[in-house]
Amino acid sequence: MFLTQTHTVWGGMEWWVHNLSQRMLDRGWEVYGGLARGARFSDPRVYAAAHPHLRPIVMDARAGTESARIHAVVRALRRVNPDVVIPVGIGAAFEAIRAVDAAFIVPVLSQHEEWLANVIDGQDVIDLTVPNSRLLERVLLAEVGARCVRYIRQGAPRGTTPRSPRTPRLRVAIVSRLEEITKRVLDLARVAGQVGPEIELHVFGDGPDRGALEEKLGSRARFHGYMPTEQLYREAYPNLDVLLFFSPAEGSPNGVYEAMQNGVVPVSSRFAGMACEGILHHGENALLFDVGDTSTAVEHLLALSSDRERLERISIAARTSIASYTDDDMYEAWIDAIESTPRRTQRSDLDASPPSGRLERWGLPAAAADFLRTIGGVRYPHRSGWEEWPGSQPAAPATLARVTKRLAEIERSANDER
Repeated sequence: MFLTQTHTVWGGMEWWVHNLSQRMLDRGWEVYGGLARGARFSDPRVYAAAHPHLRPIVMDARAGTESARIHAVVRALRRVNPDVVIPVGIGAAFEAIRAVDAAFIVPVLSQHEEWLANVIDGQDVIDLTVPNSRLLERVLLAEVGARCVRYIRQGAPRGTTPRSPRTPRLRVAIVSRLEEITKRVLDLARVAGQVGPEIELHVFGDGPDRGALEEKLGSRARFHGYMPTEQLYREAYPNLDVLLFFSPAEGSPNGVYEAMQNGVVPVSSRFAGMACEGILHHGENALLFDVGDTSTAVEHLLALSSDRERLERISIAARTSIASYTDDDMYEAWIDAIESTPRRTQRSDLDASPPSGRLERWGLPAAAADFLRTIGGVRYPHRSGWEEWPGSQPAAPATLARVTKRLAEIERSANDER
């Protein structure tokens, strides 16, 4: 059973759940999706329509409190009684899992520091932790040891139609969730202001900052919206020369790997995590710039535009260097991890839910208080899907500080080794 947020229907993690769950179905598993429901941002009906092979179990927390979220997850778990539970952006899962005797397998697919801290502090309920990058693996090994950590390498589908050099203009794109905080997508507008018509700009993806990016770029770039991977492989990558990547930190950037599988040259930031992973090498299979250094990114684009032989050399090297990083291997490793993790037979009892408001302070049990809030239409003023269904729990300050320090130290050491 996957436990997932629903305020984002498509993105890297959502695509991972979609494909992994489909392959598990093909192997004979029953696969359920515990789908978050909120008062404003989280709509399980929309998510279920996009991922119809998941058997939907709605986790209704329209009351908006943490106790409502925990009890919504508990109800869903008890209804299904799954053998394995995999949380994806559901912080309440760490407490709710105490109510059932399922194997709890926690993916760590990004450098979200609070999630990392939750994983470290939640080892008493976690049976297996699965990072997808070497940096995340090294942090977890240092914090919790090797007993329940298993690295699974990120992979992308093999390229089917390699790019073809057809136009005099350099065809450049970002393929990303359009979010400034985690992806720095507004850097594309700064690039657009420094290049001329010899650079053709495209945007593939959607997200909360699409409107801001469209406003800044105007007609300078063509927006294609979100495309599933199959469509990107069929329509986008064969018609691109360069993938621009601005992120400050990543686990393993699947969009970069997909582009490389199709011979599209990454012009990428030196994101935190890159050195540990050891895949991108400046001047060989990619061109690199420091995070936020759009002037150097522009220099790389202009150099590739004027030197097409160099573009072709790097294109071939990019495709060759990533050829063994396939999604088939990744999903097989995941299924093996799931099938080899035994169902837990004993877990501590669910802790009492923390007080959330006046009803609880008056002595009413949290579940009853949340029920009254729901039927009475009382709503918390959440400003985003993340606030409505937080993807992590508030982390212990000491653990969070230690995680931040370890990430920086390990990445700095990896950079020194390069």
